[in-house]
This record gives sequence, structure tokens and C-alpha cells, in this order.
Amino acid sequence: MIKADISRARKFLTDQEYIHAHGLATKGLEELRQRTGPGSEWLGWRDLLEEPNVELIAQIAQLGKAIHDSVDVFIVCGIGGSYLGAKAVIDALKPTFVSSGPEILFAGHHMSGSYLNDMIAYLKMPKADGSQKKVVLNVISKSGSTLETALSFRILRKYIHEEFDDAVERIICTTSETGGVLNRVIEKEGYKKFIIPSDVGGRFSVLTPVGLLPIAVAGISIEELFDGAASNYKAL
Repeated sequence: MIKADISRARKFLTDQEYIHAHGLATKGLEELRQRTGPGSEWLGWRDLLEEPNVELIAQIAQLGKAIHDSVDVFIVCGIGGSYLGAKAVIDALKPTFVSSGPEILFAGHHMSGSYLNDMIAYLKMPKADGSQKKVVLNVISKSGSTLETALSFRILRKYIHEEFDDAVERIICTTSETGGVLNRVIEKEGYKKFIIPSDVGGRFSVLTPVGLLPIAVAGISIEELFDGAASNYKAL
């Protein structure tokens, strides 16, 4: 459990202000638990931890390991919560200077044309043995129309289709169950798809396919990660 030492901050608060703030925090926690507060329709992240989808987690873990063992570069194309959660976990749990598994690159979080041009040039650069880099692209967007992600996906998808005969197998989409621009592209092209739960907001989505697939590709056990999260959720 996280414990906060606010003893030094207390001198800036009157007793009345402290009691008022503590009351608001307590009320907020109770509203969260009872699902009675504003935004309660976005509390699906609590359901994930109460009733884990073991089959889905195993499926993602298996795919992540297959990608980890077979590709050189894995690109996560998304913005905000669509990539930051996975990046935080990978940065925290992977050794900084030890290379194992594919290089994980991020795109779709800004609109720099030079960044994308440099990325494409790097992807096309042969490996030390002269062979082509093997690349898999994972685009993550609920709507598929977020500008930064949509532009990057268009450019990277074009590169994948031009460079690889099995391009359809190298593009994985994580998006809403129905609707949105990205689902129309999936239906047309036949890309593999994972679903973002409709009641889970982007910044809380790291324990959905949004974060779990990139984390698994990085070689981190998502089963242990999820079990740890669920255990602590129940304990607290």
C-alpha cells in the first residue's frame, strides 16, 4: 500500500482546510467503489481486475512471444494512453543496456514528418548481415481518426505493404469493437484485431490489449504483471 507523509505540508493548511480536503478524498474513494460518481461509466478497468479474461491474456502472451522471437522491430503507433502505459512498463522492467528481443519504436504520438522519414529510412537499412529488418506494426486507436496516429499509420502501413509480401500478417490493430475509421480498414484488409473495452479510458488501458501486447513483445510476462495487479487490487 502507498502511504503519504504529509506532515511537512500540514503547516500550509489550516485544520479546517485539511478536514475539508480529507472529506472530499474519502467521498471520492467511496464514489469510486460504489460507482456513483461522475464518470462511473469509465470504470471498466476495475472489472478487468475483478474478473480477468485469462483466455485473452494467454492469447496475447502467445502472440507476443511469437513476435518477440521472430522480428527485429516492433512499432507501436498510438498517442497518449495508447502507448504511454506500455512504454512506462517496458522502460521500468527491461534492462537499459541489454538488448534482447525486437527493438520497440513508437510513432503516431506527434506529426513530425522528419521523424517518420527517419524511421522509414532506418527500417529500410539492412541489418549487419545484409538482410532486411523484419517489422511488425501495432496501431492503437479507439476511433482510428486521431490525427497524429492516423497520419503515421497511413505512412507506416504503406511501407509495410511495399516491403513485405505478408504485409497483412505484419499489421495488428487494437481498436473499438465496432465503428470508427480503423474498423473499416480492418474489414477491407483483413488485419488481426484486438478490442479496446468500451468502458476503459485510454489512460487506464495498460492492462488491456492496448498495453499488454507491446509489453509481451518486449519479453515481459504479462501473466505475472496482470496477476500482480489483480492481487493488489483485491488486497486494497
